[in-house]
Amino acid sequence: MRLQRLIIAVYGRDLELEDKEFHFDDVQVRIQPVPGHPRTRLLVGTMALAELPSVDESERVLVPSKKLARCEYLLEAAANLVAVTSVTGRTLYSPTCCIGFVPDSDADRDWLNSKNGLEYGTKGRSTYWLRQVLRLEEVASQLLDRLDGVALFAEALSYENAAGRVRELVRVTERAFGRAGAGLIDPLANFLRKGPYDYTRDEVGAWFEVRGGLSHADFDALNERHALDVLARVDQAARDVLLNKRTWQTASPARRQVWSPSAWISKTGVVAVERSPPITVETVMLDYVGSYRVAGIGMAKLPDGWWPPPPPPPSDG
Repeated sequence: MRLQRLIIAVYGRDLELEDKEFHFDDVQVRIQPVPGHPRTRLLVGTMALAELPSVDESERVLVPSKKLARCEYLLEAAANLVAVTSVTGRTLYSPTCCIGFVPDSDADRDWLNSKNGLEYGTKGRSTYWLRQVLRLEEVASQLLDRLDGVALFAEALSYENAAGRVRELVRVTERAFGRAGAGLIDPLANFLRKGPYDYTRDEVGAWFEVRGGLSHADFDALNERHALDVLARVDQAARDVLLNKRTWQTASPARRQVWSPSAWISKTGVVAVERSPPITVETVMLDYVGSYRVAGIGMAKLPDGWWPPPPPPPSDG
């Protein structure tokens, strides 16, 4: 039996690349065009399983989390290889049906068909991004002493993927305090503690672990899933620092009040609203395991033999 994981990569320009395959020891990755979308490729990661997966008390098949993470890591590697060789950026998504099994025998098929679907171990979820537009004439003069920070924040906003955005937003805070890595955790946590967002030192420290895993070869490699977990809170922290830190490029946690948010993302991921806000709340739907955003791009069909089968289309009657 084989585990299969599907992701969708959207590139920055049309690609001439047709069907390709990569073999990474234990994972095979196939790259396929998506009809009608010349910038888009479907990546199918396949891993052979030495034994049948476990089931829970409801007779649902458990998705093996470590093997799934391995597939995701190598799917991203393949997507990155295409981006580098095609000299273009890429953004990663999940199709609606994104994790399944393919039987290698009638016995595998019978075993799967006797089960009650999949249990993913973690639940798909939504996350929220807030867009609070500021009046240029009210804040521009307050940012003239930190135009380097404005440039870094603008660079962060240019990224479509969460990993790139998190890396750049952390750079905003490093620039603001004139410190990096572990030396920044305490000054940044002390600054944020005085705001309304309920940040803790542990949470701030976790951002730097994620940033390290996204950026540095001497950290365990992380991917888009880990960046999505922290993006909303890192974004509002960096905005708070850029606008409300009193002295730029010093370790001082002293605050000023250039910007007072009308809403924010709480530590539990809920949107907290203080007053009727001129904001846009963008709901981002994530896949079953919270790894990637769900794409609004359909696929012609699932891979042959895929289990569980997709639900039938709604009837006209």
